[in-house]
Amino acid sequence: MASEKNISTSMAFIDLTDKISTSLENNEDTIGVFRDLAKAFDTVNHSILHDKLYHYGIRRIPFQWFQNYLSNRLQYVYLNNTHSDKLPITCGVPQGSILGPTPFPTLHK
Repeated sequence: MASEKNISTSMAFIDLTDKISTSLENNEDTIGVFRDLAKAFDTVNHSILHDKLYHYGIRRIPFQWFQNYLSNRLQYVYLNNTHSDKLPITCGVPQGSILGPTPFPTLHK
């Protein structure tokens, strides 16, 4: 069940717990590897990403497109009708975009 799409976290947890219990009852080894990628999108260094994309053969227009996609972005905090200074973003990929996960296979090779 855990590999099915559109299941809730609770149902995935119940399925995992059931599989672990069954394995333990059958005296089978049980190993779990868990990865939290929630912060991964926030920590991608743009310079490292550019270097890796170039290293793996991304050149010319696609390379320039990625550079433009990530450059000249600013961030600031707005709270109680007050906002901080705008600062350049040098790490992270825009969240909620379809391209957000795209660079990750490149980063881990």
